[in-house]
Amino acid sequence: GVSTATVSRACSHTGRISDKTRRMIVAKAEELGYRANIHASNLAARRSNVISFFYPSIGYDQLDYFIGEIQLGLHAGLQSSNGELQLQTHPLPPGPELQPVMAGYRDFIRSGGPAGLIVVAGSPASVELVQTARSAGLPYSVIGHMSDEPQYTVTFDNARGAAMAARYFLKTGRQRLAYVGGFLDKRKLKGFRG
Repeated sequence: GVSTATVSRACSHTGRISDKTRRMIVAKAEELGYRANIHASNLAARRSNVISFFYPSIGYDQLDYFIGEIQLGLHAGLQSSNGELQLQTHPLPPGPELQPVMAGYRDFIRSGGPAGLIVVAGSPASVELVQTARSAGLPYSVIGHMSDEPQYTVTFDNARGAAMAARYFLKTGRQRLAYVGGFLDKRKLKGFRG
């Protein structure tokens, strides 16, 4: 037999172990259907492979395709590094029911649950999440405009994008343009009319 440490090194492809022993252990693990418990491995290593994605919930009756596209991209990127994407949502606008939810999020962030945060701006809860990550020394990124966070942000110019779309339609001969949009970003409508 071999020690549990040797099995661990063989299955994780780390540490000093002969190729012959590694192949024998991996073959036996396959035969027995063994799979390492990623959560136990992360706990033992005192690290996380979870990236938490926090975004404000618009409501069940309104879909946000932009958020869906971001989630798909994050998931694809994390798969290549064995990372996990954890989705977290909070009500918009925040109400009294948000306080226990936010307390749970703060505890999760401070306890080392995620390896990093990606926060979609647009609510007071988003600002609080960034402040909690910053105070915990946790890496984070903000998607959207957050006035106190110019350093780690990915921004977009909705007004300019809508203006470009309107100009394109006018140049191609359309005469009666209509804007269809949500209520969260008034800059799109302003740019469209601009």
